[in-house]
Amino acid sequence: MTNLPHILLIRYNDLFKSITGLHKLEFVGAFLDISENPLLVSLEGLNSLTRVSNYSNDLPQEAFKISNNSSLTDCSAICELLVSNGVAGTVNIFNNQLGCDSQAEVEEVCTGSEFNYLNFFTPNNDSNNDTWGIEGLINQIYTVNIYDKFGKVIAQLDPQDYWDGTYNGTLMPPSDCWFQLILENGTVHRGHFALIW
Repeated sequence: MTNLPHILLIRYNDLFKSITGLHKLEFVGAFLDISENPLLVSLEGLNSLTRVSNYSNDLPQEAFKISNNSSLTDCSAICELLVSNGVAGTVNIFNNQLGCDSQAEVEEVCTGSEFNYLNFFTPNNDSNNDTWGIEGLINQIYTVNIYDKFGKVIAQLDPQDYWDGTYNGTLMPPSDCWFQLILENGTVHRGHFALIW
């Protein structure tokens, strides 16, 4: 079996109420399981995970599982996690007091928030992935802030705008970038992508 160093299990904690401390995690490499925590109320903190990936040959197909948390009533972080990590369809959510206990219901809750973006772009004027922007949010008002690795805002986009990789007219060096998408209803999504030459 492949070595899987990044498995996060939060299970069977009788007094566990909050997962907000997950904002310090940037990567869960294989499997995230939050189950059987009777006092857990909110999933806030999940939306701070920047990537969840799935080793499908070694583990069950769901990239993360949220189940049998009898007090869980706030599922507002689920949409952001699904969209920013691209794991919709690989989620096992059941037997929670969420009002959204299945993938289909979660997708319904997230309706209007689905969007797409490139994981990387190459602003080298070859007409292939030369710009970066948000796609799929038709007839919606939103703002996108793009940050460098130090947290500095290097670009702001309005609907249908695309970033050409420059800051103050100068092409940025190759680097990872982070973005914050703010929808008209106040919903915030975060994610990251790479600028590559």
